[in-house]
Amino acid sequence: MRDILYPADINNKFEKDCKKFVFGMGMVAILGYLGCLRQMRLLEYEPMAVFANLLNCLVVAVPPGLPCAASCGIIFALARL
Repeated sequence: MRDILYPADINNKFEKDCKKFVFGMGMVAILGYLGCLRQMRLLEYEPMAVFANLLNCLVVAVPPGLPCAASCGIIFALARL
């Protein structure tokens, strides 16, 4: 009865790997942005254009649908079990 009421935590390696991948891609985007930041300052970009460029880098490196697709994959895999 205790196992039903208080189940043990499930160690899901796929979910951890997905989080690591998204974090890694975010870091690649930020590093790429920092590399471009110097050039944007030399060319005297407007502050809104600098911010928009940051968002563009993040969206290109980490697609918005990736976490949703990973969640759907986990749900379908659990349903098949």
